[in-house]
Amino acid sequence: MTPGQTTTPIAQPVPMRRPRPAAAETDGARRAPVERASRPVRLEGLNAWYGDHHTVHDLSLTFPANAATALIGPSGSGKSTVVRCINRMHEEVRGARASGRVLLDDVDVYDPRVDVGAVRRAIGMVFQKPNPFPTMSIYDNVAAGVRLTRRRVDPEHVEAALRRANLWDEVKDRLDRPGHGLSGGQQQRLCIARALAVEPEVLLMDEPASALDPISTLRIEELVEELKQRLTIVIVTHNMQQAARVADRTAFLLDGRLVEEGPTDRIFTAPRDRRTEDYVSGRFG
Repeated sequence: MTPGQTTTPIAQPVPMRRPRPAAAETDGARRAPVERASRPVRLEGLNAWYGDHHTVHDLSLTFPANAATALIGPSGSGKSTVVRCINRMHEEVRGARASGRVLLDDVDVYDPRVDVGAVRRAIGMVFQKPNPFPTMSIYDNVAAGVRLTRRRVDPEHVEAALRRANLWDEVKDRLDRPGHGLSGGQQQRLCIARALAVEPEVLLMDEPASALDPISTLRIEELVEELKQRLTIVIVTHNMQQAARVADRTAFLLDGRLVEEGPTDRIFTAPRDRRTEDYVSGRFG
């Protein structure tokens, strides 16, 4: 975007979200909106740089709706840069830039008419290290994103997000306590609840369990399995067993280039590229 250029509100000529089905009413009681399928994300010729360093090279890849796709590859292969490009976090780094197209269905998130804030509401992100807001309560951590788009946050909305993150039963009696007082695994699920509270269609997860103990890791993996029923999920992981457990599809990146992608079972049992076989078998990386 050039200096002085303005963005167009997200709901007007380039909407990021589909219209939601109206809530039905039966016998005077309101029902929740009908569940809807998520939307795929498609990368077309994505390139990314940090200054003069060309990190991602001409990447074209589709992340199917209502599925989890794992990005695997050694450190420095561009995995985290890819997910940061998808929700436009990459451009927040000084000197960073990207080219190509990132499509949510048929909407290019880099279209200058699209508001970047709306992109990040439609495409949520969970980082490697849990980052609850340190001065906020558990309740306010979840409500924080919603307050940017609404004047009022209903307690039911916060509860629903915590339930979707499988955290409600563990925190329902201490919602007014600081979020940073939770365990590491709980903090990560709190961050997931915060992302879910704004009702995204896509959830990006950058090594969400790398700093967690095995039990907390299992809970995150179980959560991924549940969430992909209504979201498009992209998960960056160095853990080959984790990719095999949670991902429907897997893409292998090396030096910022796509080597191979496909159904996870095939990538791990019958890869078509020798480099993929060497990586998933532990010969390098």
